[in-house]
Parts: sequence; structure tokens; C-alpha cells
Amino acid sequence: MHEILVQYEQYEGGSAEAERLLFEQLTRDLMRVQVKVKERSGAADIARACHAKAVLGTTTTDSSSGSSSGA
Repeated sequence: MHEILVQYEQYEGGSAEAERLLFEQLTRDLMRVQVKVKERSGAADIARACHAKAVLGTTTTDSSSGSSSGA
């Protein structure tokens, strides 16, 4: 029996190397913007550009019900 492999991942630009180069350029662009903002604001350091905020926080989990309907 032959196993069929399905590739779920698709690289931006068609290959891992093309995607790496794209991220390298995006990184340079982001750093350039950070330096401009720092200079314009007169800040001593570059502040964090952006970060995710939690949409929902909880202190408990309940995986024992087995129901995903919430009822």
C-alpha cells in the first residue's frame, strides 16, 4: 500500500527560498519604518512595533464534556 502525501503548506513566491527572501525584505521595511518613527518622535529607543492582544482569557478549561456546542 502506498501512502499519499498531501502538502498543506504553500510557500509565498512558490518556494521556501522565495518566501525567505520576501520575509527578509519585509523585515528591512519594518525596521526602516521603526527608525523613522523613532527619529520623528525623538524617542531614545525603538518601541515594540505591534503585538497581539488576547481576545478572550480564561483560567479554567473543560475538556471533559466532549461537546463543542456550548450547551
